[in-house]
Amino acid sequence: MLSRPRAPSLHATLAALGVLATLLAAVTFVTSLALHVGPHAGPFAAVAACRGFLATHATLGWALVGGLGALVATVAMRAARAVRRHRRASSRSRAALARARACTLLGREAHLLDDPRPLAFCAGLLRPRVYVSQGALDGLGRDELLALLAHEAHHARRRDPLRRVLADVLAESLFFLPVLRPLGERRAALAELRADAAAVAACGGDVRALAGALLSFEQADLGAAHGVDPERVDRLAGLPTGWTPPLAPLLAAFAALAGVLAVPLFAVEHATGAALDLTAFGVSVCVAALVALPLLAAAAAPAVTAVLRDRRSTLTP
Repeated sequence: MLSRPRAPSLHATLAALGVLATLLAAVTFVTSLALHVGPHAGPFAAVAACRGFLATHATLGWALVGGLGALVATVAMRAARAVRRHRRASSRSRAALARARACTLLGREAHLLDDPRPLAFCAGLLRPRVYVSQGALDGLGRDELLALLAHEAHHARRRDPLRRVLADVLAESLFFLPVLRPLGERRAALAELRADAAAVAACGGDVRALAGALLSFEQADLGAAHGVDPERVDRLAGLPTGWTPPLAPLLAAFAALAGVLAVPLFAVEHATGAALDLTAFGVSVCVAALVALPLLAAAAAPAVTAVLRDRRSTLTP
């Protein structure tokens, strides 16, 4: 029986790491400020330090403020552009999907498209629906159709169309974290594997029905966008599959997070006029680590557990 892959919530983990990086920056800033200006440093001391920094280093200070503003504006514009692109694509397909008629196929809700090509997909962000073409009904057997419907129904239950859009908008807007793009692609691949596992389970563990449906779609020559991922074929054949994390984007992401942590240290040093004390810096890092380690473990545990389960499942045909 095909094992059910446990897809890690990559973007949820990245979001948690982003919050963690922001928290670390705040902890580092407050700790460094306390070590430089006294143990009673608080929000008002931070405001005073920022004012002093802007007053004594006006050019550099406003350059940092301007750079931050430009970064925020760029992120907002790129996010808006990605949202508009998806809205245009949705509006183009909405008219065709509106002509589909609701029906029940093998006890499952679906919407039938009057199209001779073999098509089956899940569409809709807030209320995803399963669409099947007349060509798919004519060309597939009962078991193959059941596997296909179960596959797309799994996408609908998990709201995978919405997840894909959010992943694309996130990767497009946060351009300074290039690791989001390959992680989003991996999330989409894992979503297909999970849907395949649901389809095989609906057919009593027999992979032949889903394999036959995929073969029918592949032979229809619907273009590269509808091609079957080789990893899905390997999984159906019981072969071990794996994934190599993108090293360069990961290093770039770590560099970006390191920059987030370096900025508050730089600001405190210039605001107080005191050189960076390595001992104070070590204490600051220690305090930040004490705060970070439990949060980091909590953020990474779901992804690590899911990856380990997925690796074990690949070793069991």
